[in-house]
Amino acid sequence: MGKAANPVSPLETRAWKTSRNDRAVQSAAAEWKRCMARRGHDYKDPVNAPYSYWTSQRMAAHPNPTKEQRKHGIPPTDAERQAALDDIGCKNESGFVRIWLAAELALQRRLVAENRVPLEEHRKRLDRMLRNATEALGPIAATSSARG
Repeated sequence: MGKAANPVSPLETRAWKTSRNDRAVQSAAAEWKRCMARRGHDYKDPVNAPYSYWTSQRMAAHPNPTKEQRKHGIPPTDAERQAALDDIGCKNESGFVRIWLAAELALQRRLVAENRVPLEEHRKRLDRMLRNATEALGPIAATSSARG
């Protein structure tokens, strides 16, 4: 028996990408960018903002971290903390997260309704796999708990 495709991942990716391009989401992202600019930041995108700093400026500022820094991380500077707080404030002010989640949820609901049969079949396969694993591990689990 061949391995059946997981129908969830492509639907999840489609919902994420499509909702990200929703007009209301784009408008909220533009408002977030204006808010960040008013606070002195030049980030292009609310999703990538936390990563853009880390991958460019922060890594350039610490090209050779010490063993201790590699083990425990490099503490954020006051400027980094403020940028994070500004990001959160602007996401709240613009409604970016709320608007995007609403758009993505609506799209997910539509995709679930449109793909009910393959999703139900996938759920049945998962249930069957769980039952089989539980049955196969039953003697092992009983032995382990007896040793406790």
